[in-house]
Amino acid sequence: MMLVLVWLAALLGTRVVFAANTSNTSNSTITGQQICNPDVCVTALRNTAKKIDTYTLAPAKDLALGLSEFGWIAIGFGSQMNGSPMIITWPNSDGTFTLSQRQASGHNAPKVVSSPARKATLLSSSSFSNTSSTAITFTLPITSASTTSANSTKLIWAYGGTNPKSTSTSATIRQHNNMGTMSIDLLAAYSSTSSSSSSSSDSSSAGPSYSVMIAHAVMGGLATLLFFPVGVLIPRIARGFSIKRWWFPAHSVMNGIIGGVLVIAAFGLGVNKFQGGINSAHRKCGVALFILVILQIALGLGSHYYRPSRTIVFSTASGRGPSNFSHVALGLVVLALGWATAWFGIDSEWKVYDGKGLNVGWKVLWGLAVGITSTAYLVGIGILLPRQRNLEAQQRRQRRDQDLELSRAEFLKNGQQEQDSRGQSKDTTGHSRDFEQHVYGQTQIEREREREGWAGNRE
Repeated sequence: MMLVLVWLAALLGTRVVFAANTSNTSNSTITGQQICNPDVCVTALRNTAKKIDTYTLAPAKDLALGLSEFGWIAIGFGSQMNGSPMIITWPNSDGTFTLSQRQASGHNAPKVVSSPARKATLLSSSSFSNTSSTAITFTLPITSASTTSANSTKLIWAYGGTNPKSTSTSATIRQHNNMGTMSIDLLAAYSSTSSSSSSSSDSSSAGPSYSVMIAHAVMGGLATLLFFPVGVLIPRIARGFSIKRWWFPAHSVMNGIIGGVLVIAAFGLGVNKFQGGINSAHRKCGVALFILVILQIALGLGSHYYRPSRTIVFSTASGRGPSNFSHVALGLVVLALGWATAWFGIDSEWKVYDGKGLNVGWKVLWGLAVGITSTAYLVGIGILLPRQRNLEAQQRRQRRDQDLELSRAEFLKNGQQEQDSRGQSKDTTGHSRDFEQHVYGQTQIEREREREGWAGNRE
């Protein structure tokens, strides 16, 4: 019973506003339409005699949102957020109303426009916000531009559940709960004595919930500021102390499995839950990061596991070829791009959704992650890379000596067997000299590199 009374009070209040807007003007000069959807009701009336358009913004008829529950409501003239003149309104606790005219560039938070082309005038006497409902009315002058498509005026609308709690026109507003587009006919016949509500043909979409925003930020932040940096540093540092490949599983898990999966999941969540397209620095970097991570994983698998049938001409003494150096270079690009994506998310993208942005502590955390990783990597290049090369050279010499010793033993054995078959005397000294000439003649070092093949790729 109480819900019915609340609904009737809200409906009556809205009708009173409509009546007030038209009481001083003949019905013959009033045209317009009311469009309602499950979130908002927008009433647009055109008074050709006075050359003004009157708009009333209210929650949907079945939503009893009083002053304590009402956040903000807005419309914009256009079909998308970018570049559309917006009028954002909200009730204040002191009984007043605030009207703020703003405009957005891209997917950034809209900024106040001090001198708009059509200056809106708040009609406080026709607006109300009580315990049962809220409706805010304002007027706009009719201009030549506004009459061009008056029979099908394109509007964007948005509703936010958090009240700015400020009377300032430049107050911070949090991201909308729902948004959408609609088309309204300012030239349609209108009568204040009959229902002006019509079925809506608009489209709407809900903004991401706070939990979705947190999930996206946590997955992206962990990948770009923790797992990718650690995964890059592990092989860079570990190979300066040991030639054993214990670091490879850790590197693969950190970058290829955990980091890669987190980036893919964060990207999928962004595509499915966030509106606006690829129209900000954070989103552009995110798309590029997603593509390069997939490519880097494929390149890493190829450079570490693919064994060509012959030795590549362009390879180092340890067997590293183009795919290895490409993998390292692309890894550094992915790391830097991940940092850029995280920075733009912290610095600008978050502000689009909560209206305030993250505090400076998050930027300090970003700076620490980037600074520590960069310093550690440069130390690895300057100090540990020479150690790594010495260790690898030492390993190659040990392998070559072992192979020479085995070859010498095999050569002597074969020579001895040949002498025995001929009944000749044993002369190991002569065979040793023959062996040394054989080794130099066959360029043992090059054959050893060929035997190693791409083993160095996986070191």
